Amino acid sequence: YGEILTGMKEVPVRHGYMTVLLSPNDFEEQGRSFIIHLIQRRMDGVLHMMSHRNLSEQDFIAMRENGIALVNDPTTPTGSFFSIDYTPGVTQLASYFIEQGHRNIGILAWRTPEHFPTDPRIKVFQDTTKSYGVEVPPEHVFSSKNLFDTSHRDGYVAMRELLAAGRKITAVFAMNDLMAYGALRACYEAGLSVPRDISIAGCDDVFLSECTSPPLTTVSVPKRDVGRQSMELLIQRIKKDPAANRTVIFQTGLVKRASIGAAPQ
Repeated sequence: YGEILTGMKEVPVRHGYMTVLLSPNDFEEQGRSFIIHLIQRRMDGVLHMMSHRNLSEQDFIAMRENGIALVNDPTTPTGSFFSIDYTPGVTQLASYFIEQGHRNIGILAWRTPEHFPTDPRIKVFQDTTKSYGVEVPPEHVFSSKNLFDTSHRDGYVAMRELLAAGRKITAVFAMNDLMAYGALRACYEAGLSVPRDISIAGCDDVFLSECTSPPLTTVSVPKRDVGRQSMELLIQRIKKDPAANRTVIFQTGLVKRASIGAAPQ
């Protein structure tokens, strides 16, 4: 998500702030001591983006009580929030698969804990195909080995499992472009031609997706705008601007390239 970070970095310097990037591993390895470190360093604000690895309610309360401005604080009903609405783009993608004659469809997804909510990208995709009378059964969803992993390697391994299952799937939706890259590699090694033998699509429209072979059809996310506008929201929050009390929703769309074709007869 380098494009999101690029957008983020454009904003703080104009207002005299520095940007510090913190990864999920920072929190998982250091736990609560890391939150204490943020407070002691007198951070002005925190932009929370780890929706699947949320901090505890206690962590958010501690930051708020110590004067740290927050964006995407899930413990309060009011405040500053942003989200990506995958519904338009994923709906278009699922409909495009159906229009191309695909009825036996698979999904490459991350592994989640039991009872964890279905990712909105997967849910929208399944709901859309179902509206056309096409079910994507659970046995057609192939997941990464580790929780929340969605790398090229995860897509490669999951796609190999899908092909080995012998379910005659003709189209695959990978929940992000990195997994789709791995799927393309697995198809190449299996001697399958994309999209003649099988169609593949991703999600996020990473800049490399137009350079794959074939170029990847994917759901586009306005990544630079996400970074820029979310950071502008945080700056407003830090300055106690009443305009910061709002939710910004970013829309998605479908980018058609060459990795989806008609279902093989």
